[in-house]
Amino acid sequence: MKSMLNHLRDVYAPKRLVITMLLVSTVILSAAFVAGQMTGNAAAIPQTFNLGGTWKGQMSGSGSVLRTYPIKVDSTLNGTINGDNSAGSWVGHCRANYELTSIGEKDIGLGEVKGTYTMSVDKSGAITGEVTAKTSDVLVGELKLKLQGTVSESGSFKGTCSGTLTAITFGYGGTPVSADINLPVSGEFEGIAEVAGSTSTPTSTLAPTTSSPTLPAPGSQPTQTGDQYMMYVILTTVAAVAVVGFYIVRSKRTAQK
Repeated sequence: MKSMLNHLRDVYAPKRLVITMLLVSTVILSAAFVAGQMTGNAAAIPQTFNLGGTWKGQMSGSGSVLRTYPIKVDSTLNGTINGDNSAGSWVGHCRANYELTSIGEKDIGLGEVKGTYTMSVDKSGAITGEVTAKTSDVLVGELKLKLQGTVSESGSFKGTCSGTLTAITFGYGGTPVSADINLPVSGEFEGIAEVAGSTSTPTSTLAPTTSSPTLPAPGSQPTQTGDQYMMYVILTTVAAVAVVGFYIVRSKRTAQK
């Protein structure tokens, strides 16, 4: 009897080792699959989304008019942003307080800003971009800005803008005259981001907000939850155990025969 038990142990020991290895491998592979799926979903690129908001800034500097008259300018800028997370319009207004220092004349001039922005948003929601715009009326020239910011999980975006306004014409009393004026610009922008195709109207957070943002968290999309993936692991493990049990029962019956 003892020799028969030893014989059965020798017969079943290798099979049990193989079956155990099969079970462990199945569980490991299932867990690796789930981890890969969840990591892949977390790194998904966001959908294209619309942007609607406002921007504002300040610029101060000096230059000359008609190459003869020194001028100091202290201005404010403000406007709106409309587009998506790749490009759109950047328009607004300029209010310039200026002083012709050599003759002691001070006045205020108004102008327009019309241009576009280009933008990119990475998987973490970080914003980088550029603005190129033309200015008219009181200061005729080119505005160039660099954008840096973020899109939050709630769907709002905000950031800073910095650059230079280079004016080659000055509107003196409504008459354009040649000028050489460089004004450093600094400011900020913010607003609401919405998934492309949404019927609601984007609303800037610089104004009273009545609509709720609908942008999903940057870098993620609606996907399977962790509980669902865990269910996959459980079902796979149960299936593996069932297969192992079947082979054990089958081996015992074969040995008994």
